[in-house]
Amino acid sequence: MKIFRKKILSNGRRRIYLFGMKIATFKGPRHSVFTKGVNNKVDVNSKNIKSVCNIYGNNNVVNIEESLRGGNVNIFIRGNNNKIHIKPSSELHDLNISIGNFVEINDSEIFIDAKVCIVGVEILIEQHKCKLHIGKRCLISKEVLFRLGEVPHLVFDSKTKEYVDTPAELVVGDHVWIGKGVVLLKKTKIGDNCIVGTNAVVTKEFGENNVLLAGNPASIKRKNVYWVGSDSEFTKDEQEYKNKYYEYLREINKRG
Repeated sequence: MKIFRKKILSNGRRRIYLFGMKIATFKGPRHSVFTKGVNNKVDVNSKNIKSVCNIYGNNNVVNIEESLRGGNVNIFIRGNNNKIHIKPSSELHDLNISIGNFVEINDSEIFIDAKVCIVGVEILIEQHKCKLHIGKRCLISKEVLFRLGEVPHLVFDSKTKEYVDTPAELVVGDHVWIGKGVVLLKKTKIGDNCIVGTNAVVTKEFGENNVLLAGNPASIKRKNVYWVGSDSEFTKDEQEYKNKYYEYLREINKRG
């Protein structure tokens, strides 16, 4: 038995053992990268997050830009020619991305646009040539799942015998609020300025903007909705909403 033994944990920490007993745990680097393959590129430009990236394959690209508030980002890729690009964001509190599992997945893309707040999200891509696009200024709550594909499991049409689990996109528009526990599957689309209610399961395209989606499967429950993160976050383009909100507060105060 070795006198001293060092083990690197999945979160980047280093654990030290003496005669088989744990004696200390040290913080690892803020960005831990392991690659097995060639021409893989990982570029994390944020000092506010802690990232762990494990890549098994070739020609994969990961680019994470600045995050205003810190958190944890864990990325696993098994496959080739996959791309992940996260634009400057408001917050990446807890983000877990898996492309592939024990089966390689190739040529898939994830794009998360600017000023997105992610509280707790899991992204699973288990089909080749899938694309996930999340628009600007989205607010995504905890325990939210984006799932694209079922590989290695195979799904067929029982009548035609055709294979139906084909590559597809999942698109979330700009300024979308996704509540806790929502599941979003491939071949779905959510328009701009929408709200997705708690525990909804989104299974198809909703191209209409400014709608409230809820239920399993999700359906439109209300039209002509608009949301703002808090009363301190009104933008210049949202002044009419701000004025109406404060009119409401004044009326409430009058009623005592």
